[in-house]
Amino acid sequence: MPYPEWYQPQPGSRDYVLNLDAWYAQAHPAEDFAETFAVWLKPGGQWRRQYEGWGAHRKIEYVDHIMIGLTGQCPARIVRREVEPLPSLKKTLREHYQRKRAYYTIDWPASYERNLYRVFSEDSRRRAAPSAAQFLRHYRSEISDIVALGTGVHHYTVNHIVKHMIVRCRELNLRLAMSEEEARELIVVTLTMQVMQVLRTGYHRIPL
Repeated sequence: MPYPEWYQPQPGSRDYVLNLDAWYAQAHPAEDFAETFAVWLKPGGQWRRQYEGWGAHRKIEYVDHIMIGLTGQCPARIVRREVEPLPSLKKTLREHYQRKRAYYTIDWPASYERNLYRVFSEDSRRRAAPSAAQFLRHYRSEISDIVALGTGVHHYTVNHIVKHMIVRCRELNLRLAMSEEEARELIVVTLTMQVMQVLRTGYHRIPL
């Protein structure tokens, strides 16, 4: 099955494991298997509890069954053929990441930025105030916990959206416009709204 140019993950899906960022297991069936194997391979075997009740649990059980069956066996065949040798690449690493940065730009709804401006300000007179990005990084864990608990949405999804919120605040050069206590309360509301919108409408396209 050929790789697509992009994928559009469904953050609320429980049919895929959560390992690499950006719901990468949803990118392609090959990545689905690779991510499932990576979760199975992690020391401690927490996947049974972590994915209980998920569709992804059956996939990890399948990998577990296959790997137990291969215990002690030597590889049936060792292939030394090169896969995608370097001279075949037609794109530089710089070009690849420039393209990904362009695709990763998210067109947030106008209401989202308006909500950010209710908490933060770009007014130059507030240069002494902490930056919005700094504030969000400091309280990221606390805010994410509150929203995840209140919405029932997985921490993985909440943290992903907070990360993009930090990036956007940095791009807009926003700073704290009120007390930290007031800001925490309003950011929890803003983040909750954004998380629920992502679940309703799906996530933006992510390039491969």
